[in-house]
Order: sequence, then C-alpha cells, then structure tokens
Amino acid sequence: MHPSEKLVAKRDTHAPHLIAGIAWLFASACFYTAANIFVIYCDNLDIPYILFLRSLISVFLLFPLVAVNGNSLSAPFRPTFSYSVFTMVATLTWLSALRFTTFAAASAAFSLKAFATILFSRYLLKEQLGRGLLVSNYVSIIGIIIIIRPEFDSMTGIVLAIVAAVISSLSYVQYADALRATGPLAILFYSSIVQTFILSFAPIQAGLILNWQDVAYCCLGAVASVGNLYCVARGYRVALVSQLASAENLRIPVATAGAFLFLSEAFYPVYALGSAILLFGLSLPLFIHWRMNRLPPSRGE
Repeated sequence: MHPSEKLVAKRDTHAPHLIAGIAWLFASACFYTAANIFVIYCDNLDIPYILFLRSLISVFLLFPLVAVNGNSLSAPFRPTFSYSVFTMVATLTWLSALRFTTFAAASAAFSLKAFATILFSRYLLKEQLGRGLLVSNYVSIIGIIIIIRPEFDSMTGIVLAIVAAVISSLSYVQYADALRATGPLAILFYSSIVQTFILSFAPIQAGLILNWQDVAYCCLGAVASVGNLYCVARGYRVALVSQLASAENLRIPVATAGAFLFLSEAFYPVYALGSAILLFGLSLPLFIHWRMNRLPPSRGE
C-alpha cells in the first residue's frame, strides 16, 4: 500500500467519529451531574439502600426499552457480570466519598479514571495509544490537582473518589468489551438485575420506611444514571475507549456548575483555572484529529 493510502485509511478509521463521541460524553456529563445531585438529596438513606433502589428502578425502566427497541436480551456473561460487580463496588465507594467531601472536588479526583482507563484499554483491549493522547491526559491531571487543591483538608473523600475512579475504569473496559457483542440497553438491564440481587439485603437491614421525596429522588436518579451510562455506551461505540477517556473530564466543569447552582457549594476561582486546563487537555486530541484531516496527500498519489 502506498504511504498516502495508509494515511487516508488511518484517518478514515478513527478521526470522523471522535467529535460525535465527545458530544455523547458531554451529554453523559449532564446526566452524571443530575444523578449525583439526586443522590446527595437522599443523604438520610444508607448508601447500599440508595443503590438498591436505583438498581431496582432501573430494571423496570430498562426492560420495556429493551423490548420496544427490539434489542436482543442476550449478552456475553463474563464481561457483563464483571462490569456489574465493578460498577456496584465503584458506585458504593463513590457515594461514600460524597459523604466526606464536596461534589465538585470528588468529581475532579474521580476524573483520574480517564488516565486509568487509557492504561487498562491498552493492556486489556489492546488499543494503540498515541503520544498526543498521553500528553492530553498529563495536562488534564494538572487541572485535576488544581481543582482538588482547596479540598485537601478532606482527604478521606478524595482518596475514596480516586479508588472509585480506578475500579470504575475497570468496569468501563469490561463495558466496552461487552459492547462488541450486544447493545448497551441489554448490558445495563442485566447489570441492574445483578446489582439488585446482590444488594437485596439493604432494604431488609434498613427497613422499608420511605417518604415520597426519597422515592422521587431515587426514581429521578435512576433515570439520570441510565441516561449517563447509555450516552457513555453510544460514545464508546463510535470511537475507541482510549480516544474518549480524556473527554470524560467534561464532567468536572459541568459538575462544578451543578454543585454551585443546586447544592450551594462554594466556588473557588481555581475551579475556573483547573477547568480551563482540563478543556485545553481535551482539545489536544481534537487538534490532532484536525491536523490529520488537513494533511495533504503525497505527490505520488
């Protein structure tokens, strides 16, 4: 193959879908923020109970969607089950982090998941990592450190958020692996069933007394959580996991704005600086994409 043909093939394989994938992850960031705000509103409930209710509601929400859209109910067992367990553990750890620190700072620490996801996708999914992608994530880490700097006094929450990030990155790699064989709705449906079954002890331990506000917040949180994971799945189906990992840092400015508007959390000026650095890091893969599509063909073509 002529060198210019290799270049065109490389461009056609990866570049055209990167912006679409980032758009899906921006929508995911909005759902992510909404889901966590509703969870914080339920701070009077035990964490396993919150996740149990959200998973149970998701089962009833997802089943008609799977049936109506004609999606197959079959899903590969190993990656789907692994995704379910990793997601459950990561979510329990993440919700625990929210009890110790602010939503904005926890989201910044959780965004270290992008770097872990890139490493796991390299070794578990055998994806190739470009130099620009690694530079993008190093820049993003600088922005993350700047954002969590005002919250260093609540290190318990920061550490829990980082642990949740690493576990969640493993779950996303399993998610991407399962998406090769089936649609996102079937995976989310089975994952909700597994999590509901494992967490079925929660209502027995805590009792079944709920008020209507808790039920409403759990329902809205379940809808937002499903929307978050569905948008992530759509993004990962149009681009590589390693390409989109840094785009998940879009959650930080969205979460910071949501925490300020709906949770009355303090807004530090360094949040704006950190978010600007994160967005700059995110723009690097887009710049590389633009440059690759502007490269002229060789003279021999």
